[in-house]
Amino acid sequence: MSSKTNLRTQNSLIEAALAVWSTDPSAPLATIATQAKTSRASLHRHFASRQDLQLAATRHALDQIDKSAEQAARLCLSGQQALRKILKALMPHADAIAYLGTNPPCLALLDLRDQLERQDQEMRELIELVQKEGALSDQVPVRWLVQMIDALLFVASQSIKAEQLTQTQAFDLVWRGLRNGYG
Repeated sequence: MSSKTNLRTQNSLIEAALAVWSTDPSAPLATIATQAKTSRASLHRHFASRQDLQLAATRHALDQIDKSAEQAARLCLSGQQALRKILKALMPHADAIAYLGTNPPCLALLDLRDQLERQDQEMRELIELVQKEGALSDQVPVRWLVQMIDALLFVASQSIKAEQLTQTQAFDLVWRGLRNGYG
């Protein structure tokens, strides 16, 4: 089997894990393999254990979020514009966001701590900038706003996954909720 095929299968398994575990964190590996249209034996050739796949899925989810946020914020002229574009860019990553929200033990893995702390620090700094610009109230603690954004993104991801909202509708509700509630 070529390395391209191996990489494609591995990515398919990771995407399947995100999709399945974002709604059912206890789903068995056989369900992941079925979702990825491969065998359980193939899954174990790529990931020796459930924890190995969870770690790969967590890394992948965090990397997707990082990459999308970084691209969205590029060339923005204000913190408010950057925050708006970042939130909009995250909507296609409903599986990743829901997975991270429903699988907190995966986030506790030691080698992910630096990435999580960096993401959190970057969001706090962005919120502080948006507050200085006057688009969000400086009377609301930054930590509260970061957690509120996390909660809004999680609810949006669940609504997108359940096909209750489109990505555009979910983004609109997240943005309006943030601006009207804390603007």
